[in-house]
Amino acid sequence: MARVLLIEDDPEQLELRASILVQAGHQVETASNLIGALERCGGCQVAVMDLIPQSEELLEQLRHAGTRIIVLSGREPDRTALSSRVDDFLVKPCPSQRLLESIARVCLLLLLLLLAGPGTNAQTFRVSKQSEVVADLDLRAPGMD
Repeated sequence: MARVLLIEDDPEQLELRASILVQAGHQVETASNLIGALERCGGCQVAVMDLIPQSEELLEQLRHAGTRIIVLSGREPDRTALSSRVDDFLVKPCPSQRLLESIARVCLLLLLLLLAGPGTNAQTFRVSKQSEVVADLDLRAPGMD
């Protein structure tokens, strides 16, 4: 599972969501402010963050570090302003299953991006007439579940 940085300024929400993520098998780092988030973000693949004070700076730092970002906020964010910097928007109250699905989707995207990097084996082909094509993919990541 993923290493997740959970950023929430409400202590009860932070504890509850951290517990849910740990039970789902994720490694969780928690923070309630910008400084704590920056101290704990190293090695985290995904950040689930509330829109806390100094969110703009935090978004910039996380994106620069290559962390995938899910915004989980009690208010509808300005999607146009954040769309290029975040991977998903979730509005509270958010079902736990939806949050877990969003994390899984972001992690899958991250895996696909890694696979598309150097060292991948690309195959090209042409289909000369309209037809159906089936692709059988064999994906491996040694040492991973």
